Amino acid sequence: MKAKTDLLMEGRRGQFFSIITILMVLPIVAFSITFGGAMGGYGADVGEQVRLKSSYHFYHSVEDDLVRASQILGDRAILSSINQIVEEGEGLEDSSSAIRELITNGTLDGDQKPLMGEHGMDGWTDRIEDISLKRGYEVDIEKDITGVSTGSPWEVYVHTDYDLELVDSGGLFSLRKERAREMPIQLEGSEDPLIAAGTGGLVSMEIVACDFEHLTESLASGDGENSWTYGEIVVFENGSDIGDLDAAEDKILVLKDEVDHAPLEEFSGAVLEKEPEEHYEIPYLVVDEIESGVFENGTRAVLDGENDKITEIENLYRMWESSCYIPGNAPSFLQRLENDPDARSENGLNVFLRKGELEAGGVQTRDRSNLAHIYFSDEDVENCRVKGMPESFKIDKKSTGGLGIPETLTFDCE
Repeated sequence: MKAKTDLLMEGRRGQFFSIITILMVLPIVAFSITFGGAMGGYGADVGEQVRLKSSYHFYHSVEDDLVRASQILGDRAILSSINQIVEEGEGLEDSSSAIRELITNGTLDGDQKPLMGEHGMDGWTDRIEDISLKRGYEVDIEKDITGVSTGSPWEVYVHTDYDLELVDSGGLFSLRKERAREMPIQLEGSEDPLIAAGTGGLVSMEIVACDFEHLTESLASGDGENSWTYGEIVVFENGSDIGDLDAAEDKILVLKDEVDHAPLEEFSGAVLEKEPEEHYEIPYLVVDEIESGVFENGTRAVLDGENDKITEIENLYRMWESSCYIPGNAPSFLQRLENDPDARSENGLNVFLRKGELEAGGVQTRDRSNLAHIYFSDEDVENCRVKGMPESFKIDKKSTGGLGIPETLTFDCE
């Protein structure tokens, strides 16, 4: 919530941007009126030019701030919607309509929301029109929030039609523009409403994008033996001395060298270029050639002797560990505001729950897929454990393909 709190502080500073702009521009306008009236003739022409230029600048400042105000109010509407979900413990009936109402007049279901200021966008336009009128402008702003949509997994778009007209009270000029705009509201840093509703407001989770795209990657195939194992990869080559390696039992040895007398049994598993002459109980994989750069030290991987492959799961583990989000076929943010875990969208968001954090927050956990929208749904799914992941971690079989998790990584499905 920190990112959104910072954004609200910025919004408060920017809320009166147009008013400040007016106060800065109006002395120039006042000067132009006085100068033109005092000089007459040529001086009057100069005064009119000054007034025209300053008014043109003022007009575009109001237009720019109309967009800025819509974005600020959009951010506040998102936060107000989430606060409502936390307070009520249930989703919104129609998230798009709720956001439109909040932006337009600062209310939700008719109740004024403090974060939205006084009367939302209506209040903002009324203040601009009143101040401008006192200073010699008739400003008329007609606007309509025509819709709210998810433009991407990370943005909500507020669609606005507006008609902005500025008329000089002295009849010198008038400016008018009709336009349709899409104002993006960034979602990163917002609280996930699906988590808030699913836990009755007891647990919060901030939407943060993962810094990777794939969750698993096949590193090599070959001839495997002895079931499967997992651990961090440690690479030795060119006659390097393996020596004493801390926690070798938690590591997969990648050895580009002769295997004779290598302490393979000390490791969780091994990837070799040569079939060992001795018998080893640990899972191992013999490949034709260990390519440089394919295996990286410290990378979490699953060595599967039964399926003759080694697969990197570093990003899968990181996604669970850090609770970061990836796009995919899941509920979108607007659908999450409605607490609809069964909904699906091409702009959906996927995140894994950490059941220990749910328990710490006072939420009773379920032996179910850690994928948040599946976990909170009542959908009948087949839940599987995943090789190399903690015992509490499960994934529903239906979601594995879309997330890029090979079926060979799953086991104990029920």
